[in-house]
Order: sequence, then structure tokens, then C-alpha cells
Amino acid sequence: MTCNDKVICLIDMDCFFAQVEQREKPELLGLPVAVFQASASRSGVGGIIALSYEAKNLGVRRGMNQQEAFAVCKDLKPCVVPFAEHLRKPDIQKYRNASKEVFDVLQNFFKGVVVEKASIDEAFIDLTPLVDKKLHEDRTGYLERFEPRLGALDSTHLADGTDLDENYDRAVLMKKWYHEYCKMDNDHLRMLIASEMVDALRKAILDKTKFQCSAGISTNKMLAKLACARHKPRQQTILPHAFCMKILDDTPIGDVRYLGGLTGANIREVLNIQTMGELAAVPFATLEEVCPDKANWLYRTSRGFSDEPVKLRHLVSSIATSKQFAGRSALVSVAKVREWLSGLAKELCKRLNEDRTTNRRTATKIVLSFSQPDRHSSKTLPLNTYDPTNIFETTMAAFESALRSEIRGDSCPSITCLTLSASHFALPSLHEQQKTMSEWVEKRRLERQERMMPTTSNRNPDDLDWEFLQELPEDIRAEVLHERNLEKAKKLKMKANVEEPKAKAPEKRKRKAEPPKKEVISKKLDTFFKKR
Repeated sequence: MTCNDKVICLIDMDCFFAQVEQREKPELLGLPVAVFQASASRSGVGGIIALSYEAKNLGVRRGMNQQEAFAVCKDLKPCVVPFAEHLRKPDIQKYRNASKEVFDVLQNFFKGVVVEKASIDEAFIDLTPLVDKKLHEDRTGYLERFEPRLGALDSTHLADGTDLDENYDRAVLMKKWYHEYCKMDNDHLRMLIASEMVDALRKAILDKTKFQCSAGISTNKMLAKLACARHKPRQQTILPHAFCMKILDDTPIGDVRYLGGLTGANIREVLNIQTMGELAAVPFATLEEVCPDKANWLYRTSRGFSDEPVKLRHLVSSIATSKQFAGRSALVSVAKVREWLSGLAKELCKRLNEDRTTNRRTATKIVLSFSQPDRHSSKTLPLNTYDPTNIFETTMAAFESALRSEIRGDSCPSITCLTLSASHFALPSLHEQQKTMSEWVEKRRLERQERMMPTTSNRNPDDLDWEFLQELPEDIRAEVLHERNLEKAKKLKMKANVEEPKAKAPEKRKRKAEPPKKEVISKKLDTFFKKR
């Protein structure tokens, strides 16, 4: 199957951090909201990291400080990302928790599709098998049933190059596309079928989480992302491959997936071009000369083709915590490095333990990274424990070893960034699972025991809390019961071993105390010597 045969969707949560704040504080709904980064400065507030659309429409922009933002919008409602528990750096855990709610819906709404977590608020979904199944089951019947429902897709747009015109009429364009393309061409009809599925998914996300989202639907991830950005917020956009060049012609190179950074900037500078349409006009031979390792990829990308698959990835492959020290805040003493590295270790362990509880996996590698003004260094180490003290001591030793020749007493080279990253996740061993389950069960039992009033029940206090046991997943419940039965069997065996010697002891003492035996031995000796 080629990329042109795929049906790919991108779900993008609208102004996600701002939505999380608005759900937490309903009085902010519909108002201009700015989410500021916490700062160690005197004001305690840094720059803006997220905005509601109401704030964007009034001219507020990311990166503005409080003074700049309020100068643009005096009615701006500020929210501040809280500091982490163990050090003065922003903690986005509540946004991660909200993201998990969204991905729970995404993982369970469709059956038999691949969902890829692209970021905290974005996901790609490969709808190809579901769409093709529906198409092949009853194409004619679907078209007949769908026509009356076309008006229900009131937040669905078609990207055909005219959809951003001043006189654009969404409903008219959709109806025209349905009659002139979808009825005649399965490639277009598949896009329409997908749009109905995505519309239902977006409503489910809103219903279960209260969060709004936008979506893009096309034949690959690159085009789905471009489509999604055309009509936001709370909208979804279809981009059939037949129309992609009409969109790409005027698309800035930096807006395309993987071309927004240094690669895109170099291409623009070397080739003196700005749009994807201009890139498509560059001869392949020129691309090979300028960037031989990327020539084929650039040639295909500029024409709307991409073979990048949607990968099953709803769990992050690494968990990291870091802190930048720009300008005068750079760390120049070992004591300061120790202070920050200790805090980073505590924050990392907090997140790792949450991940282990939720996803039942354990990281096996940890990477210490640190930056200096002129270079970046990293060291990969084995991770055998989630104890923050152990992790701190191990990584601090690695830091001091790496800069041994440059550290003078408490002075060290200027450090502009510190990062701890855990990765290479594995399922916990059976011993670790049993230990974790036993600790969990015991903790819950004690918590319930504290809440309960004294009772005259004959239940043994060491017995399991059977009400709690029923809450456990079936496989864990079976293992817990198996472990408890083994413990009971061991206790019975030990009791039997202790009681058995006590019963035999009196007989041994009685036999040793029998005097007749000594007399018999004595007589035999006398007889022997008399004969001699």
C-alpha cells in the first residue's frame, strides 16, 4: 500500500494548557487567558507559554512578559504554571494528567487502529483499515444514507486552495465536492468516510474530557498536519491528495513537518526560495548537488508524498527533567550543581514512580547531560533503583569525573543546562511485581483498617481486605492470592517443625536417666577382669 492509499488523521488539542486552566476554573471560559511560566525572579512569573484563542485574537503573543501582555490586553486573565515540588522550576504534571485523559479516549474509541502520540496534545491515527472496511461493505448504501447527513458535519472543511478565500462558503464547497468527487472517486469518498469518524471522535473527547480539539485528515502525516492548521479552533479539515499541490504551492517551507528548523532554513538560504511550490520546481539534479542525503525526500515531500508510518506509540520512550541556566544564572560552583542535580533527581524519581504505577514498566538507563557555552556532554549510566539519593550520587560522581581536570575546589566550568533522562523501559521482574503488589495490598489494608471502627468480627487481622481484592485486575488478584497461600503454607510447615521436637524430648531425657543400664555395664566389666 502506497502513502496515497492511506487515510491519516491528526488530532490537535486547541490551546491545550489554556483549556486545562479553563476547565479547572470555569469562570475563565470564553475569556482571554494566558498561561505564564513560573520564574525564580522577584515577580515569580516568566513569559507566556500558552494562550486561549480569545487572547490570541486580541494580539497577545507567546513569549510576552506580564507587562507586555497587559499593555496589549488589560482584561487578560493570567494563570501561572506551578513550581515543581523539589526545585524552583515549572511543573507541568497537571497538564500531563489531562493529556492522559485525552489519550485514554483515543486509545479506546476505535478498535484495530494505530494511535501515535506525537506530543502532549497531538496524536496521529491511521484510519485506513476502518475506512476501507466501511467502503467495501456497502459503498452504494453508504452514499445513499450519507447525503442527508452531510449538513451534520458543520465543522468540517475541504482544503482545495479556495477555502481561505474571502468569499469562502464551507457548506457549498462541501456539497459540491460530495457530488462531483466523492460519488465518482473512491479516494475522495474514503476521505469523507474518515471525516464522519473523526467528527464522532472529537465529540467523544469533548463529552468525556470537556476539551475541544481540531483535526486534519489526509493521505499522510505531513498533509494531515497542514490540513489541521488551516481551520482552527474546533474544526476539522480534509485534504485529498488530488488537491495537495494547490495547498503546497503557497505553503511556507518552515510550516512543513521536519522543515521548521535548521534544515528548512538552510534550504531556503542555499536555494533562495520560500515556498513548497518553489521547492517542487527545483530540478532533482540541483537537489542532489545541494543536499545529496535528503534530495529524494525533499523531491517527494514537495509533491505531497511521505512514507512515514503511524507508529504505535502512546507511551513516551523517555522521561526527562531539566533546567536551563542562561546568562548570569549559569552555574559556576560545584555546590550549586549538587543543589540542582539533587532536585532534578527527586523530580525525576517522582515521575518515574508515577509512570511505573500507571504503565507497569521500569526504566533501566539514565542519561546525565550538561551544557557549557562551547560544548555539550552526556553520560549514559545503568539505572537500578528509583531512589533519588542513589541517582543523585551516581550522576554527581559522573559529572565530577567528566570535569575532573577543570574543577578547582568548589569552582567548576560554567554550566548552562542540566538534564536527567530515564529510558530503555522494561517490564518489571516477577520478584519486583510481587514486592510491589505486596506493598500495595498492605498499604491499602492499613489505610482501610485506620478508617474502620473497632469490630467484634472473628476475621483474622492478617487476612486480606476482600472488598479491596475485588478491585484488583484479575491477573494481579490471582498472583496476590497465590502469594498469600504460599505464606500460609510456610507458616503451617514452620509450626509443625517446631511442635514435633517438643513431643519427642521427654522420651530422650527418660532414657538417659535409666540407672539399670549403668549396673549392667559395671557387672560385665567386673566379670571380664576376674577372668583375666
